[in-house]
Amino acid sequence: MVLKQFIKKESIMKNSNLFFGLTSVSDILTVSGLDFKASKTPLYSKELLHSDLQGITTNDNRFLGIAGKNYTCVQNNEFFDFLNPLLNSKDIIIENAYQYKSKSILKLRTKEKTAINVNDLVQHYIYASNDFSGKNSSEGMFYSIRLACTNGMKKSNKECSFSIKHFNTYQEKLRQAIELMSNFQLYAETLKNDISKMQETKFNNDDFLAMVNSFLSIDSDKENLVSSNILNKRKAIVELYNTKEDLKAYNNTLFKGYSAITDYYSNNATIRNSSDNLIKENALVFENSANQLQKAYSFAMELTSN
Repeated sequence: MVLKQFIKKESIMKNSNLFFGLTSVSDILTVSGLDFKASKTPLYSKELLHSDLQGITTNDNRFLGIAGKNYTCVQNNEFFDFLNPLLNSKDIIIENAYQYKSKSILKLRTKEKTAINVNDLVQHYIYASNDFSGKNSSEGMFYSIRLACTNGMKKSNKECSFSIKHFNTYQEKLRQAIELMSNFQLYAETLKNDISKMQETKFNNDDFLAMVNSFLSIDSDKENLVSSNILNKRKAIVELYNTKEDLKAYNNTLFKGYSAITDYYSNNATIRNSSDNLIKENALVFENSANQLQKAYSFAMELTSN
């Protein structure tokens, strides 16, 4: 059987207005078209059977991904069930649900925003993704955006995310995820406290340059050996630090330095130049930019304790 590719035009975000008032995973999956059934299918190439690999397809034969023979198909209605208690609360609403490559994704947001300064608010989100490939994990995470500049904020500890591979042990880990993701109010409070620590940590221009060099692994004594790509990244981050209007309220603080780095990775050329909102969002939440935002958070928090 030759598998059809997962057609790109089907991997689109639905209009978020479609989800207004929905409070159950079942209804959200139906409206978004994510209520398909996935199954393992023998995988062929040039009429040769790959005995150690499986194709993952939907019930209408759309190709989702490739996985190993020990992969367990976890249906969307089963995986996303842990979100039902959150959707039934008065504090969380569904914002979007869509398919992106091998991932089925539900995006929720908190009704309450966190104020980190006058007219400077942070919006919190919960992302959950069920991945139909053997390469990636299914996961859930808290993710925040500073609304003044759309900078992403991603904490990097086990209290804020979970990751599950589709093997026989996934059910126990999914039960643990329910408890973790229900603590969104604690997450929001912890993030606010972390930001306060960054704002209270005094930081001058020399401290910032040392932070950026360390973040980018630049040895100031051997800059002639550093690639122009890395040096250009540093130049762009320093320019943001010196010119961004929304950062001036945080002069001489670690939070300004941290925000310059997150501004760069939240709005870098790859993201700015893409016209596809799916690519932009998933780069920030799941892919390389997300990893850099997570690294920046850890970097800054280590400096608050020095």
